[in-house]
Amino acid sequence: MLSLTRAIVPTAVLSYQQLTDPPKQPLVCLISSQCHTATFGIVGDDFVIVAADMSAARSIMRFKDNEDKIVQLDENKLLASVGPVGDRNAFVEYVVANVDLYRITNQIVLSTKAAASFTRKELATALRKNPYQVWLLMGGYDADGPSLYHMDYLASMHKTDKAAHGYGSHFILSVMDRFCKKHMDEEYALSVVGKCIHELNTRFIVNTPNWMVKIVDRHGVRVVQPVMPPVGRGEASKQPAAEAPKPVAKAEGDGDAMAE
Repeated sequence: MLSLTRAIVPTAVLSYQQLTDPPKQPLVCLISSQCHTATFGIVGDDFVIVAADMSAARSIMRFKDNEDKIVQLDENKLLASVGPVGDRNAFVEYVVANVDLYRITNQIVLSTKAAASFTRKELATALRKNPYQVWLLMGGYDADGPSLYHMDYLASMHKTDKAAHGYGSHFILSVMDRFCKKHMDEEYALSVVGKCIHELNTRFIVNTPNWMVKIVDRHGVRVVQPVMPPVGRGEASKQPAAEAPKPVAKAEGDGDAMAE
């Protein structure tokens, strides 16, 4: 009986330590890695627009404002990413290289859905070993038309007409829900992009001065400029404050009359 007790106690102690000790790599902390950044995409009539801020930051420090977070996979695909600079660059370069290798080896260009499925598979494989802290948007145009795929660091994937990542999504999604519609032309979609950027510049506490906006359609990939909304009513009505009225000078004799 004594030997049995000695055999049970160490097991109980080990289980208690496993429950009380913090995990070596908690997944909850990965969510904080997408702050400071915002990227979003919109599907139009025959195109996909992807926009991302150009800030590179860590903790409370912003290092630069000219980083392009939207990578061109091939002639008709874009991949936008959010997350820490190291994981983002490493994973995106890995995806770009393997998609290009598949095209060279098999003489076949992957469709947007196939490229998104490959990317999701690599995220799922890494999730069980050493997760990449990346959130992705893949947009493209192929024989099936324009398409946009939303992926996160947990390797979930969903095809959608509009999507956003980062802390900026708390502001962008409501704007897109209000103004996005089916069969949008390019000019209208760019105006929606401008509204999203304007909303972030107005409401978001983090400063995102520069933005990269790219469009992909049957003609390929090109950089475009968003159509920013006109100056708001509050800003347009700003005028110099009116001067305070000057006190009226008392007429001579008023004081003498009151004294009497």
